[in-house]
Amino acid sequence: MVKLKVLKQTHSEYNREIISDIKALYEGGRRLEGRYSIMNPAPTKERAEVTEKKKRIALDCYCNYFAQICNYYPGHLFSYPLEHVSNIPASSWYGIFMDNCDGLGTNYIDWERYVLTESLVGGRQLTEIVIPDVEAQDAQQWEDLGGGDLKLRGWDSHEIIDWLYNSAGILQWVKLYKAEYIRTNPFAQELIKHTWTIIDKEIKSEYSILLENSYEINNDDLEVPKITEQSHNLGFVPCIDLKLPDGIWLGQALRGPALSNMRGRAASWWALQAQAYSVPVIKSSGDLSELSATGAIQIPEKAEFTWSNPPAEFLKSLSEWCEDTKNELYRVGSRLSYNSTDSSYALVRSAKARSADKQQDHTTMKDFGIIIKEHAKVVLDMISKIRGEGITWSVTGMEHLESLQLPDISTIAEVLSRIDFNQLNNISDTYTIQLKKRINELTFQGMKEDIKMKINKEIEEGRNIPAPLGVESTEDIPDLEK
Repeated sequence: MVKLKVLKQTHSEYNREIISDIKALYEGGRRLEGRYSIMNPAPTKERAEVTEKKKRIALDCYCNYFAQICNYYPGHLFSYPLEHVSNIPASSWYGIFMDNCDGLGTNYIDWERYVLTESLVGGRQLTEIVIPDVEAQDAQQWEDLGGGDLKLRGWDSHEIIDWLYNSAGILQWVKLYKAEYIRTNPFAQELIKHTWTIIDKEIKSEYSILLENSYEINNDDLEVPKITEQSHNLGFVPCIDLKLPDGIWLGQALRGPALSNMRGRAASWWALQAQAYSVPVIKSSGDLSELSATGAIQIPEKAEFTWSNPPAEFLKSLSEWCEDTKNELYRVGSRLSYNSTDSSYALVRSAKARSADKQQDHTTMKDFGIIIKEHAKVVLDMISKIRGEGITWSVTGMEHLESLQLPDISTIAEVLSRIDFNQLNNISDTYTIQLKKRINELTFQGMKEDIKMKINKEIEEGRNIPAPLGVESTEDIPDLEK
């Protein structure tokens, strides 16, 4: 049994409030609804019904540019092949692992995409290598009993609450926290299961307790029982902790502009709704108190009445502010000028400026590609070490990052219109196949990797892509790399 106040201790760098804001802005929906009142506190003495109405308007008009930008980089990076190279046959245990690395059917490439996305949003992601708790006399028995059947478990940024690195930058231990809603049976009251997992270089321990109603735990003297303890005796922590530097933590950079945009859009909708309805005005000297519930206004019979509205410049300024905050979101994401096509700002920028933006975006993309390939290699190296195998891993792919030319879909379309595949087949089958594969990579960047691989397989099997309409010659076939 351990006192709750000990388990609740967090690292001085851990900021639950910032991470909670970022998660809410990224996910939207119920998470944003639960976080809204904290991010947007009501003015002093504002009536509760007004506060609730403003909240509903803000949630209804929320446009999630935040998630669009954070998902852009993983979507673009993983639209190109990522390969894991070793000297082992594909039919080995690793072949099974690559297809189902977490026991839930996730292939390893999709896992790395999740790791990058979570890191960009929350600034951090921890991959735990889950080791089966097996007692064996020797390595062969350990393998036969499934001791080497390792799986991956992901911990998001808000679940990593305490840790220690030594002076050499090696992880000594980590403390993780998870809260889950559960019911012991269909008729039972819903409870919250609070679980703390502590992993060090020798042991993995879990402490858990069931509590009612709220995530907030106020009784620090409450004793939490230990539910499991597993000795792995590896001499190192079987976790890979990916923490992005603040300079490339995209979620933190987008938090401020996203909050400003949400508040501005909510204010615009509120102002528009305030002017959208006519108010009945009745001139009378009699008692019209019964009409008060309808929102009518009573004035003396001889009084004059005119409409009074806020100046139109106010709404125009508010609209411009909303657009400016949206532009700022995309600017921070380094891709406004050529990806936010609905922005008037994007249309007036020069070709030179758009090219410079593409180059900046490509540099950022290349950094993320290096980080995720290194992470994939470290995970595989640690797995091989735990299994007692001396396998040398390398991770390749995303070769398009070596070139500063980011393909433009209009350029690709122009290139395709000038290619006669029927004529090319008569020159070189190999050249035609490789050309079609390259076209597949360039034109379907955002498509899932398994679909693109299926297209490539069909190309190799000889199912030809039909020649574009209107093609009459093969002269001046351009180089797609240019």
